[in-house]
This record gives sequence, C-alpha cells and structure tokens, in this order.
Amino acid sequence: MHDVDSALDLLCGRDLTTGRQVSAAWRGLSGGDAGYRASQFDVQRYLWLILPRQVRAGEATDWRRVTEAFASFFDLTGEPRYAAICRGGWTQRVLAAAADQDRCAQLAISAMEESGVLPPDELEIAWLNDPGPYEAAAFDAIARALEAAIQDGQIPLGTSAADELRLMLAIDLLNSRLADEGRRTVAQAMVSERIRYWAKGTPSAALRELLVRTEPDVSGRPRTDLDPGAAVAGMRLLLESARHSPRLTKAGYLPTELVGRIVEVMPCARTFPGGGRSESSWPPVGQLRELAYRCELIDVEDGRLRLTYLGEDALEDDQALLGAVCARLIGGTEPAYRQQVLETVLMMMLMETHVDRAAIDRRLAVVLEEFGWRRGGETEGESEPLSHEEVLGLRVEALWDLRVLDALVAGDVERPVGLNELGREVALAALRARVMQGWWWG
Repeated sequence: MHDVDSALDLLCGRDLTTGRQVSAAWRGLSGGDAGYRASQFDVQRYLWLILPRQVRAGEATDWRRVTEAFASFFDLTGEPRYAAICRGGWTQRVLAAAADQDRCAQLAISAMEESGVLPPDELEIAWLNDPGPYEAAAFDAIARALEAAIQDGQIPLGTSAADELRLMLAIDLLNSRLADEGRRTVAQAMVSERIRYWAKGTPSAALRELLVRTEPDVSGRPRTDLDPGAAVAGMRLLLESARHSPRLTKAGYLPTELVGRIVEVMPCARTFPGGGRSESSWPPVGQLRELAYRCELIDVEDGRLRLTYLGEDALEDDQALLGAVCARLIGGTEPAYRQQVLETVLMMMLMETHVDRAAIDRRLAVVLEEFGWRRGGETEGESEPLSHEEVLGLRVEALWDLRVLDALVAGDVERPVGLNELGREVALAALRARVMQGWWWG
C-alpha cells in the first residue's frame, strides 16, 4: 500500500494529465492536510458534484480517464471501497449526463440519498455552502459516523428501520458535548455560530442588535422539564379530529361540535368574550386552525379536514406536538415579511419580562423599513412605507400565535405584554428552528 504522495507520483508517471487532475482533486478534498483521510461523502461530492461542473466547463474532457485514475489512487492507498465508487454505476450515470445540468443534478441527489451518508433531512437543517468551523465539523462528523455505521451493519440500508437509525445517530452526535469545552453541545455551538453569521448578513441594524443580545439565550440548552399539555390541548384535539376527516361546513368552518370541544380546552378561548357555536364566533379557534395549516399539520381536501404525515408524527406526545409547531412557527409564515415580524417580536420579548406594545410597534416599523418592505408586501417601486395601522396589525397577529399556545402571561390583554415560562421556551425553540432551517429563505 502506498502513501498519498507516492500514489500521486505513480499516477503522474503513468499519465501526467490525469495524474495532475487527481492531485488537484485531492488537494481540494484534504485542504493540504498531509494527514487527512477522505470520507465516502468527500469522494462522492467530487465525483457527482465537482467533476460534472469541470466536465461542463471543459476542464475535464475525458471524465472516464479521470475516474479511473481516481479509482487507481484509492487502490494504491488501500481504499478499495472508494475505488469501487469511482468505477460504479452511479458515477457513470451522473457523469454521462454532465452536459444536462438539471438531469445530472437529479441523478447526483438520488445517488447521494441512496448512499445513506448524508445528514438526514429530518434534522431540518439547511446546511450552509460556506459554513463556519463548528457546522463544517458537525456535517463531516455525521457523514463519517453514518458511513461507519452502514459499513459495520448497524444501519441496514434499504430497510424500514434505516431512516430512523440514521436520524437517531445524527441527533446523538449533535447533542454530544464538545470535547474542548465540555459544556456546550455541538448543536448549541452551531446555533451560536449561525446567529453571528446571520447578524453579520442581515440588512437590518435593529434586527442585528436583537440577534446579538439574544444569542446566549437562543443558543442555550433546551429545557425538557416543562409540561406543555394544557398549551397544546386545543391543537391536539384539532389534529386528532382531523384523523377522522370531518367535513367542514358549507362556509368552510370547523364542525360546531368540534369548535365547542376546542373552546373548552383552550385557555385563551375560555376567557374570550365570544358566543355562539360557529368557528366565526371564536377567533382563537380560527387562529389555532390557521396556525395548524401554516405548520403543515392539517390540510383540507374535498371539503374535509385531513391530517398530514407531519401532523401524525406530532401526535406522538405533547412535547413532539409543541416541537412540530415551534419548528414551523416562523418559517411556515407567509408572506415573508411576517417572518421578520415574528423574529423581532420573539426576540424583544425574550429580552424583558414585559414589553410595551408601542415599543414593539416602533421596533417593527424600523426592521421592516430596513428590509425595504413597503405597502402591499412590496420591496420595490414607489409604494409608501407600511402605515402604523399595518404594523400594529402585524404585531397583533404575532401575539395571537403566542396566545393560542398559551405562551403569554395570564391577564395581559393590554400593554405591556410578556412571555410565561412555557412561552419563553416556545420563543427559543422557534428561533432555534429558524436559525437551523435558514433565515435567508424569508
């Protein structure tokens, strides 16, 4: 078996052109680290993502010679499994389609997914193309751990258990403590790193200040000792009813019997000065249903309420249900400027036990102006800035999201407004999800 340098020398001696291409590829993978050991993901990324771009750019005119040379490199360095990937069917199919960028990308995605070494989609992390050191290390560690588990037979690909096992392994790694610190977990370090990245890139100085000030709290360890049962009782009842596909009324409202049962278990509905039996008489119930739609937990099909697969998973227990709502509380909101509204409101309420509503409105107006939002949700043209009434309405909508989750301090119907103990965890979980899923989508 050869070391890296002697293997590259041998390849260059056989064919200088392809030898140099393999040398350049290895330098790109290793970053010049003499002790670097490639992972399966590294090899696949080069073969299925980088090399096709080089083929399209005319930098690798004969990809078959390049892949065979790369395979020979791994033969020489004692990595026959990687050599087999270089010569494998997926590599041939991906590179044969290199001229068709869309087709090539589809094949590369399919090949990556079949390999099982990518971090699972269920983590709901939008990995950055140019990550910070903690995120890069986390991605690499997950990919290597999955590769090892698959090779050892601990994760049998192609079976019903594979996806769950992959997810459990990745979550365990993200929740492991950093060896050099001993206090923070990998996930906490990623959140902190990403918040700083977000703060540097946001066009809003007002939002940047909030990000900097709340970063220690948002990147903290989540609490698991709170019981969210009462807070999600209305949502649970709505989702459990959706399992049976109840027919909506002709006006598109929930059945009156279901409305009555939800009102009985929703804290904010019980204190709401409503009346009647229809959903239209109970705004908290309508807001709850709208939130469930946004979080993709329910849907409507042929005039009937349907439970989505996300909703089914969320019904596992109360923690899972609250987590499913928090995961999409911000990112599932449309239009995009409402996402910035929720970010701003949640961060302001995390900084103080009680916040004056007028202060929230003033900060919202500044953030939305700095993002360039105008009337009608436009960011260009001659339209006027959002009016005070529009900003106030956006703040009211954001607080209603928190109210239906029983996240606000009881009795706060006037200013100032504050989060209760569970409400703080809702805000923190929603912001963590936003950080991990990608704030740039808004």
